[in-house]
Amino acid sequence: MKDLNGTQAALRAGYSPKAAHVTACRLLKEANVQQSIAVRQAELSAKTGVTVEEIVGLLRVRGGLAEAAGQYAASIKSAELLGKTLGLFIEKVQTEDLTPQETEGLAALGESLTPEQARIVQAMQQRRAEGH
Repeated sequence: MKDLNGTQAALRAGYSPKAAHVTACRLLKEANVQQSIAVRQAELSAKTGVTVEEIVGLLRVRGGLAEAAGQYAASIKSAELLGKTLGLFIEKVQTEDLTPQETEGLAALGESLTPEQARIVQAMQQRRAEGH
């Protein structure tokens, strides 16, 4: 496991750059993929002795120290990394180059899309229907 970026993993596995994000979303919902990731994360945690809780604690402490020292850029970076570690941010992917079939595939995901993602898919479908 190189990183926790499903889109990049799909690209490394040879999937189309246009469909890598959708493929990653689909694959990450499969129980066997989730189980493999969990096992690998547990192995890495055991091997390194580092846990998510430790990382979160470290980022909170370091962010607080940076802010107290007036190092606001470092404090903001710490907050950003904390948010990423906790999965609070959604990676935005440009989807304007998707084919109509890929757009329909996104729409078929339906309930698994966030309201914002569903809005984007709906807007893309509307643009296609209008001939853009």
